[in-house]
Amino acid sequence: MSDTYMGPSPATSASTGYELRRMSVWDRAAIILLGAAGFAFSYDALRQVAVAIHARSTGCCASRSPATA
Repeated sequence: MSDTYMGPSPATSASTGYELRRMSVWDRAAIILLGAAGFAFSYDALRQVAVAIHARSTGCCASRSPATA
């Protein structure tokens, strides 16, 4: 076997029909904003679940006498 490098053939790169471009500032900004929105919604949902787990009725402690509290 020979040690000759054989790169991609021109037919393979031409068959894709598009070229990859560099990301613009707007692309990066959109990705960052989507990530921030996802984080905010996820954090809000986590807080709502935590509140729902620890929720107690408002009258539970009012019926206790000070001696038992």
